[in-house]
Amino acid sequence: MRSKKQYFILATLVCIVFTGFSQKSPYNNQELFFKKIEELYSKGNYNTAFKMVDTLNLENSFFTCVDRNYLVGAIFKYRFKVTKSTADYDSSVYYFAKSLSCSKEFDNNVAANLKYMANAYHNSAADALTKGQIDSAEFFYFKSRKAIELIDPSQLTKRDVEFYLACGSSCHEKYDHNRELNKSYLEKGLTYNKKVLELDSNNFHASYNTMIFYYNEAIVHLQKAEYCKQVDIANTVEWANPKKPVPSIEKMLECIKPEEYEKYNFTPALKKALPYALTAYRTSPKNKNVLQVLMGISNAIGDKKSLAKYKNEFNKI
Repeated sequence: MRSKKQYFILATLVCIVFTGFSQKSPYNNQELFFKKIEELYSKGNYNTAFKMVDTLNLENSFFTCVDRNYLVGAIFKYRFKVTKSTADYDSSVYYFAKSLSCSKEFDNNVAANLKYMANAYHNSAADALTKGQIDSAEFFYFKSRKAIELIDPSQLTKRDVEFYLACGSSCHEKYDHNRELNKSYLEKGLTYNKKVLELDSNNFHASYNTMIFYYNEAIVHLQKAEYCKQVDIANTVEWANPKKPVPSIEKMLECIKPEEYEKYNFTPALKKALPYALTAYRTSPKNKNVLQVLMGISNAIGDKKSLAKYKNEFNKI
């Protein structure tokens, strides 16, 4: 039989053990609390995790405004990974942003989560463009952009240029796929290219694509001269590809008299192409397509000096 002394020792030990457990309550320990929340949302118990954050005393010394908003943002982030819901995405970014605003110092952990969210929708924008879903791509991109703006605004211009270029290319591909059905995409592509040039005035791809837009418009007017058989090649050209040759307007004009130029109304479009062709030329002076366009424009507007110059450079390549 155990003596009273033995029972007293056992009782004392039991008391010590339970006291130890009470000290490890997550409501009194930051590390344990964060681990508990992580355990809950990683298992999909999002509502329980939200309630646990809400019931914690906001006056607790370890549970700051930064902590609370970070945890709520993290719960929404993990739910978004499962649901792919825009509402969860927006809520996650909102609470991470609030967490950043509560802190006097930049929080790298919050920033890393915002970057994750931004990249998730940046990838969604890229997928949408691959499928030719330009409106959806814009939706995802600008959601992504908002998150990047919170952590590194210096990235925005570069990202915007890349996105608008991709949108412009997608529009041109849609147009080339069915020119009659997708005429609106030609203008839409031009709008995206001009947005690029507003951000980067010397951008070769945007200048080239805008040049091709107006050059192609001139070709369309030339096609009205039905007896001019050379224009038939215009339908087989990959206009948006700088590595593929474009038709020579100079050759096409061989069957049209100079006094008929205005009749076919292609000169105004070529004049619009000229500044973009010159920008592309400054950026890439040995690009044969750019020189070809410059020769055609020079010929059409009667600039013999420039025509001779660009011909000479073209022949040297």
